[in-house]
Amino acid sequence: MSAPVSRAPELKARAITIRSLAAPEEMQACVALQKTIWRFSDLEIVPQRMFVVASRTGGQVIGAFDGERAIGFVMSLTAHRDGYLYIHSHMTAVLPEYQNHGIGRTLKLAQRDDALGRGVDLIEWTFDPLQLRNAHFNIARLGATVREYLPNVYGCTSSPLHHKMPTDRLVAQWWIREPRVKQMLSGKPGERNSSAQNVSVPRNILEICEQDPAKGKELQPVQSHEPDEVIVGREEVAYLLHAPGYDSNDFLVSVSDDSIEVKTNDFIRRKMLGSMVHPESAVTIYRNGVLSARMKRRDA
Repeated sequence: MSAPVSRAPELKARAITIRSLAAPEEMQACVALQKTIWRFSDLEIVPQRMFVVASRTGGQVIGAFDGERAIGFVMSLTAHRDGYLYIHSHMTAVLPEYQNHGIGRTLKLAQRDDALGRGVDLIEWTFDPLQLRNAHFNIARLGATVREYLPNVYGCTSSPLHHKMPTDRLVAQWWIREPRVKQMLSGKPGERNSSAQNVSVPRNILEICEQDPAKGKELQPVQSHEPDEVIVGREEVAYLLHAPGYDSNDFLVSVSDDSIEVKTNDFIRRKMLGSMVHPESAVTIYRNGVLSARMKRRDA
């Protein structure tokens, strides 16, 4: 059973400062916050020098302060995919006693303002679908959309908050210039996408994970059921994606030396192929709700 969390007294009466960080000692405060919030082992803590690198190479390190005390931060990296420049938000943290006071939202808005000033349109981050309050914040408050599921993306971590469970994550895409996002940030509900899908999660899922991690792990695959698989043969690698209800022209398939990516208007799937292949040899067929791709192995 979790110990009761202390609360910051009369927070509304005090000014919380949000500002970009640059000095090494300020970056060290972010390291200390990680230890307090996630309780990672020292080996898994993001070190001070990575915050410095992020700040100096076009990323973002933005802190929240109550007086002189650091109480939260957001750390982001510049990212590039398919010729498109965007921001990957790697960490957002707020001390437990300061949570649910709008500080996380204020940090994300500061992150958005900074990105808009640079001409950036997209901010991405991953989040745990079992953290229902955070999922609601990302989707219903910020207006992020989700089209990708990453199974056990970070591996099992030392943080007690993860209960030694696989780190399955959803990818939030925050298109920060979209009218829908602006509408939701103003407090108005956004229009539901016609292709949106509901995912059912027990209301007490965090309690289940805390008290019986084995039971929580049993529930997790319900959310992370793998619709695709890779079969490595002697001469070929086959990729199968179960996606009924589409037309063959709905899929954009990209094959690299060791991975495959499938895009539709509804989702993105990326998969390692388990063997090096010849991308130019890929043959793709969609039939009976299954997309199949076959590639010749390089070492065959």
